[in-house]
Amino acid sequence: MKSQSAFEYLTTYVWVLVIIAAVLFGLYALGLFNQNALSPQHCIMRTDWSCINYEINSQGQLELTLTQSTGSAIEITGVACYQNQDYVGETSLMNPSVLNSGQSQKVGAYCYDSSGNVYTGSFGSNFNGYITVYYTRLNDNIQENASGTISVSVVTTNSLGNIGSLGYVPITLTNSQSSPTGTGFQQMISFNPSTYANYEKANLSNIEFTTGPDGSGTVLYAWIESGASSAASNTVAWINLGSSTVAANGGTLKIYMNFFSSDSPVQSGYTGYAPQLWCGSGCEQTSYGEYDNGASVFNYYTNFLGSTIPSGWNTAETSGLTVNDGITFTGASSGGFSAQIVLTTAYSRPFAMDEYADAFGSNPVVSLLYVNTYGSAFSDGYQSYQEYAGCCSGNYIYKRTNGGGGTIAGSSQSMPVTSNGISTFMAGNNHVLSMWDYGSEISAVDTTYNGYYPASGCWWNDKSVHVQWFRIRVYPPNGVMPSFSLGSAT
Repeated sequence: MKSQSAFEYLTTYVWVLVIIAAVLFGLYALGLFNQNALSPQHCIMRTDWSCINYEINSQGQLELTLTQSTGSAIEITGVACYQNQDYVGETSLMNPSVLNSGQSQKVGAYCYDSSGNVYTGSFGSNFNGYITVYYTRLNDNIQENASGTISVSVVTTNSLGNIGSLGYVPITLTNSQSSPTGTGFQQMISFNPSTYANYEKANLSNIEFTTGPDGSGTVLYAWIESGASSAASNTVAWINLGSSTVAANGGTLKIYMNFFSSDSPVQSGYTGYAPQLWCGSGCEQTSYGEYDNGASVFNYYTNFLGSTIPSGWNTAETSGLTVNDGITFTGASSGGFSAQIVLTTAYSRPFAMDEYADAFGSNPVVSLLYVNTYGSAFSDGYQSYQEYAGCCSGNYIYKRTNGGGGTIAGSSQSMPVTSNGISTFMAGNNHVLSMWDYGSEISAVDTTYNGYYPASGCWWNDKSVHVQWFRIRVYPPNGVMPSFSLGSAT
């Protein structure tokens, strides 16, 4: 009996331990033993300032309500959130907020980690750092700041609405084709920035695209290709739609262009500029490619920044190649039918590629190619090219087969390739297409080649080309970009 009682006691004890272990494991899985999770949340500033209702999302967007009791009316000009005092990362406010003593104001900023990058964190993780509010006392125009410490947990992966938001514009995309857009599709839009001049910063650095209105939903990466000024007559931007798609046969998708009170969209990397859109002063981008986020928007992208060609390119068929914030090269002595610089990664159809380039030399040519080999003249492939003058001036697609071949599509005209422009080549499932600066296109039904290498060239050894960026993007449905319409600013 005693042995039986001892056994029963031991069995009960073991079950208790099992239950305790299960509870502890559950608490561990919930992250309650994580040091960050146990850190008390707080926002502590000096006695004449207080901050309440603060939250941060996984993209480092902080939103908080500030109350000032300085005894003077002030104008808040900026907010900084940071972990390292060497990387303060102030978010300047385009329209400063005026507060009387005792009043409160909701503001927002991007938080920066100890390395000076925009903070990113998973749900439940903690940001521990500092905040600084920059302001001007209106009674004597003295500029001051107030700092404090903050510990706040990530509460959402969505964009926080109203982080300095001034308004938004709904954009409706419509797909007229019989197939939907793919995931990660890059949508091109254009608009006249003067329409929204009351909302924009001078260099459009306060524009961010999201899946929801007023900065809500998922932030979408965007790249301003041209017209990066509120004074421009036309702005072209590309937006990566992420997991969102536009259904076929008249399907629609609504996204939003938001205007923020700071340049946080560019500073955070969600909105960027083409590398050539820079100037020494008065621009958000003050050096070549400083805020170029093309690699986050397109399937493949390079702006040939610096003085070394990026890895993954073969340049055997060039002469006089130089890389200096862009790439310049001349054709090799083997003459035509050489792809001068070739990506060594093969791409399957369908896809689209573009480059921003200009050409010089004898009868200049800008050319995009899809070829079967690299390191020597190709024997099979497509070569789209635009020629300024000479025997073959115009826009053409040449098909090479077993070392021979001929033109399969063309339009005879003088092409303005001596000035910078965008050359496009698309390889659809059943046709190929070429155009210059999104103008009149030429195309041909042809399915011969697939799994070849994208390339850039200049055709002959008496011609040269300068390329500032090169990209590969998702092929639009049947080669047709969905249409877009912009609503009124709200």
